[in-house]
Amino acid sequence: MQKDFPEDVKHGIELIKKAESQSSNHDVFVTYFIDGLDFLHEYLYDEPESAHKKFIKNTISAHTRSLLNRLPQLELDYVHLWSKYLFLLFKVKVYLDDIFSRNPHLKENYDTFRNDPFRNEFLDMLKDI
Repeated sequence: MQKDFPEDVKHGIELIKKAESQSSNHDVFVTYFIDGLDFLHEYLYDEPESAHKKFIKNTISAHTRSLLNRLPQLELDYVHLWSKYLFLLFKVKVYLDDIFSRNPHLKENYDTFRNDPFRNEFLDMLKDI
């Protein structure tokens, strides 16, 4: 990574890459990915005219495509794991339409994930709150 990137951007990207290296541990994967996104989103919020804006958005999109590609392979045993991935997808929602327009098969992965049987269990849990 170029050394002229702000530390927050470097750290955010490092966390997302670290998440991808922890793909078999769902809790760790989601935590690192969200933390990385938070660093990148905060930087974009604080620096909306940054020269790095396009690079950051492209990086987030690339890693979001990777996430969408792996959705069908996830073996989630509990609704809490499913809901963590749902929250992660919510964090990248702004990138999804563009990704889906270029990669329709990823939309299928997303829709299948969203319609998982855990969805109803999750919605029932929300009703109890």
